[in-house]
Amino acid sequence: MDFIKNKGKGQGALEYLLIIGAALIVAVTVIVLVISMSGSSTEQAGQQGETLSTLIDNALNPPVVTYINGCGDGAKIHLIETETNGTYKIYKDGTAVGGIYTASNGIITLDLESAESTDRITVSLVKNNRESRPSTPSSRCTP
Repeated sequence: MDFIKNKGKGQGALEYLLIIGAALIVAVTVIVLVISMSGSSTEQAGQQGETLSTLIDNALNPPVVTYINGCGDGAKIHLIETETNGTYKIYKDGTAVGGIYTASNGIITLDLESAESTDRITVSLVKNNRESRPSTPSSRCTP
């Protein structure tokens, strides 16, 4: 008869141990998942940071032309550079003038061949064999 009285206590203790074991398994699984996710998100964040840096490095922002001094030989285009030591292409009424120019202290000196004060002058940044959109608004030379 003692065997029947103790049967209920043993079964309760076994169930209690099984519940604790199941809770431990769930806890370990959650901890492993959290650790593995944080490692992969760190890698992804690093890759996204590199991608962002590449986009910023390859961005082509057109320069801002502040004014143009002169209309002929030795005309000076004053601009706010968007790229340190950038190279630029000059357009007169939408047609390229000469080749590639480099600004010195924000000034490009060139011959605007028979340019008139009504001609619209725009400048675009050239980088990695790509060209930015022309500067806006277009400027006019002042004789």
